[in-house]
Amino acid sequence: HWLQQQLNGHGLRAFIHQVLAPATRAVGEAWANGELPIHKEHLYTEAVKVRLRKAIAELDLPASPPRTLLTTVPGEQHSLGLMMVEALLRMGGAEVISLGTEMPFQEINEAAAHYQVDIVALSFSASFQTEDAIVVLTGLRQLLADPTAIWAGGAAFRGLKTAPQGITILGDLNAVERELTRWRGSVDPVA
Repeated sequence: HWLQQQLNGHGLRAFIHQVLAPATRAVGEAWANGELPIHKEHLYTEAVKVRLRKAIAELDLPASPPRTLLTTVPGEQHSLGLMMVEALLRMGGAEVISLGTEMPFQEINEAAAHYQVDIVALSFSASFQTEDAIVVLTGLRQLLADPTAIWAGGAAFRGLKTAPQGITILGDLNAVERELTRWRGSVDPVA
């Protein structure tokens, strides 16, 4: 009930930035520190998913480039970050193809080619080791066609000093909107 009140009072964009991002971070930290049982973390996650899915479905905005594929890699089950990114991208007018969680690498590559996406965006929670995420991203970069950008974000990258070549690390949710604007500014509209 509180989540719905916050969404109604703030609107979707502010709800994501001002309510969900800090609340999700706090819930994740409490779970990681053993202060919150798994069932309560799952209850929070499901309550947020219901509200976000409904709010995203109610967005009635025309979609335009970039066409963005959202997913996580095997071993990454957390999806709230992806859903927040999806909402921000859709509000920014981007076309979004969401594949859910734990998509095998070859399937990500095939889906990117099949849907002719401009960007593959991946989420890595704090439960995913930074070093493993870097290895995954480096491998995926080698697999995907060169014009396809890779954006990655999430708590796994906190404190990361340097991104792998050809990968854009989104340090927070504000970076989603900045990178969307930057991507649109870098694309030649005549091409």
